[in-house]
Amino acid sequence: MKKLNIFILCITFCVSSCLKVKVAENDVLIADFEGDDYGEWEITGEAFGSRPAHGTLPYQNEVVGFLGNGLVNTFNNGDITQGILTSPLFEIQRPYINFLIGGGNHPSQTCINLLIDGEVVRTATGSNVEDLMWHTWNVTSFMNKKSRIQIVDKHSGGWGHINIDQIYQSSVDESGNRMICEPIYHFKPESGQRIGDPHPFYHKGSYHLFYQPGWCHAKSTNLIHWEYLPRAMEVSRALGEEHLFSGCVTLDGFSNPMIFYTSIGQGKTEKEYAWIWAARGDASLIKWNKLNNNPILDEEQHSVKIWDWRDPFVFKHNDHIFMVAGGHLTPAPEFGRATVELYRAENDSLTNWKYLGILFEDQNTASGNIECPFLFQDNGYWALGISTFRGVEYITGSLETNSGVFIPKYRGWIEASRKHFYAPSITMDDKGRCLMWGWIQGLKDWKGCLTIPRVLRISGNGQLIQKPAPELQRLRCKHYTKSNIQLTDSKQILKGIKGDSFEIIAEFKDVNAKYFGLNLLCSNDGERSVAIRCDDKELNVNGLKIALNKLNIDQIYKLHVFLDKSVLEVFVNDGRACITRVVGYGKDDLGVELFVESGDVTIKTLNVWKMKSI
Repeated sequence: MKKLNIFILCITFCVSSCLKVKVAENDVLIADFEGDDYGEWEITGEAFGSRPAHGTLPYQNEVVGFLGNGLVNTFNNGDITQGILTSPLFEIQRPYINFLIGGGNHPSQTCINLLIDGEVVRTATGSNVEDLMWHTWNVTSFMNKKSRIQIVDKHSGGWGHINIDQIYQSSVDESGNRMICEPIYHFKPESGQRIGDPHPFYHKGSYHLFYQPGWCHAKSTNLIHWEYLPRAMEVSRALGEEHLFSGCVTLDGFSNPMIFYTSIGQGKTEKEYAWIWAARGDASLIKWNKLNNNPILDEEQHSVKIWDWRDPFVFKHNDHIFMVAGGHLTPAPEFGRATVELYRAENDSLTNWKYLGILFEDQNTASGNIECPFLFQDNGYWALGISTFRGVEYITGSLETNSGVFIPKYRGWIEASRKHFYAPSITMDDKGRCLMWGWIQGLKDWKGCLTIPRVLRISGNGQLIQKPAPELQRLRCKHYTKSNIQLTDSKQILKGIKGDSFEIIAEFKDVNAKYFGLNLLCSNDGERSVAIRCDDKELNVNGLKIALNKLNIDQIYKLHVFLDKSVLEVFVNDGRACITRVVGYGKDDLGVELFVESGDVTIKTLNVWKMKSI
């Protein structure tokens, strides 16, 4: 194996678990969908295709959490297709049926059913996420009866698909071994609310987080402790408004606070027609009044038709104020030719705007559509952030606002996970820092949260650098440290370190092994964990891989990971790549373990801090 001089691993975590599952010897497999076709299962309709899918399908958000290579994924040709997949008869021989499920939340329309004598006796549906999670049916009362599994897709609207994998009978309730726990030091919405796209804004010594749905609001003076404030705006149905979606907060030419946002009119759909509306705020950013002359931008100002036009972001350059918004050129309901449009303010009150044209058109057809674009300048480059069907990416290059031209140089992922992380946005503070938050989508009954605040920079070669804001170090408390730990083909549980709120920093050196790394949230029997697994070519975080040889670093590899109960954020090599994951774990799965396989490694230093709640 290639010898690495040093590998530095920094992990901040608050307990999570691994999706690695072993089917016990006495379990009965119904289907794992690893074959070239569906075997004896009966197919009707077009949604299932002729064989299992191998992961994410075109124009679909990233599908994660399935086992092996194959799964049922009915996003064939999008949500419009429908169908039913029915298993052969089988006998119920165990008290539980476990399976992985994701996709749309449409009971009886996107679902999996257990049929006995043709009647539905158990059913389950997705949670409007592409992450497959364990679900269990207690079938004790049906022991020894003949039954079938029926997978249904009868919905053609949004989230009109279902994902299923690894159906088996067992004496163990698999879903009972996994739980999704709310984080304790990530920003969360008020109790009972969901959270969506963030719209951060720094103003007069305070950090403000506006966020969807519906422009909720909170503020902080230290990036750690947050005060919930009244919602900034409500839908103005008396003015013909039906929805208010994402946008940004900025200052006009007179330093007055303004919100620009996507407004959908009554009787309109966001795919076909949208407006850009604006509101003015007071100095406290609490009271907002929508402008009398809304909309300030409509689609009539474009020289071409922009579909799914949305998410304005305002920035300043060369004494002018500009706006970008996202969309695509391929007519709905299809997607393609994803674009970012550019506009220039023609007055200081920001009520008159001129359309300058298409700033950027994505040549990757799989991107489909662009949402939540943002721009900032650093180190001689402009960085354009975009959220697409492929995930969240950045493009660095040069910007010519006079001609409305963006010339790309370097393209990469803002987030390698692409699923749990979406729709980030930025603000500049009084320290000259560009701060970014992203949306971490919730699972099951959990409503989601925002990422920790990240400081963005652009390297000399145009690569985006993301680092956790140093203010988070104030959350460190109990400290554990050790150095020069030598391992050869072995594992070592860190004694005395258990719990679900930690920061871990580890340095690996003299690596001469096939794999090495950390297992987090280890179960007492060693069967479950969240693995951070490394070699000299790639990093694997709980099943998601990053090619390390693309990071342009010769000898030193660094990770900085925040694991906050079910939320895991990993920063690679001083923030040159990042991964965000949401994971489930057992209530007693609290161990931390070092490991090495097929060789040896030295852990130069190990530091662990317990983390405080906010």
